[in-house]
Amino acid sequence: MRARRQYMFELAAQTGIRWTVLAVGVGDFSRGPMATVRSIAERWIFEQAGQLRGGRLVIFAKRPVPPRGFDAFVRIRVLDADHAQQLAVAYIGVDATRKLSQARSGDCRVDAGVQLLSVDGSRRASA
Repeated sequence: MRARRQYMFELAAQTGIRWTVLAVGVGDFSRGPMATVRSIAERWIFEQAGQLRGGRLVIFAKRPVPPRGFDAFVRIRVLDADHAQQLAVAYIGVDATRKLSQARSGDCRVDAGVQLLSVDGSRRASA
C-alpha cells in the first residue's frame, strides 16, 4: 500500500492580471503532486459541466506562470504540507492565438470539450 502524503491545494481564477484564490483545502493523497493536481483539475472540470465553453488543461511541476501564448482563466496549485513550496500546477484556459482569431471572426466560442495535455505535450485526449 502506498504511503499517503498531505498536500495543500488552491483553486484560483484570473481577474485581469491577478489571481484570486476561490478555494483552499488540505488533504491526504496517495499520488504524487503531478497526478494529484491533474485529479483535482479533472474533478473541477467535470463539476463545471455545462458551464465551460472549452479550452485546454496544461500541467507543470513548478512553473510559476502559464506558458507563453496561453490565456489561463483557472489555476490549481498543489503545495507541500508546509504551504511553502509549489509542487505542481495546472492551468485551464485557451491558446491566445486561437482566442484572437475567434475574436476577429466574431466567433467567441471555443470547441466543446476540454483537451487534456500531458506534461510533455505528447498525449492528448478530449474530455
